[in-house]
Amino acid sequence: MAVIALPLLGLLLTITAWVLTVMTGAHLISGPFEDRTCQTECVRMLFFSGVGVTLGALLFAIPGLLRPNTRTLTYVVLVLMAPLVAVYATLFLIGNFA
Repeated sequence: MAVIALPLLGLLLTITAWVLTVMTGAHLISGPFEDRTCQTECVRMLFFSGVGVTLGALLFAIPGLLRPNTRTLTYVVLVLMAPLVAVYATLFLIGNFA
């Protein structure tokens, strides 16, 4: 019973990570830097919170691959997480190398 709770928690964390990603993007493109309500520290906090929640979701989803009755839910979590990881990797690369 506890094993099915882990992929469900991973799904909840993936949805939370998507919300944090949308909030990060909205604050990054919200206008001139001086007029933003969410400055550098706020955006940094949202970004790293989203990365941490994504990694936590991955850690909770992985044990679901070991059990056949939770494998489908784990695949759903991983499919939802793949574009999220791509967004964070892109933001990281742009922030460090641009």
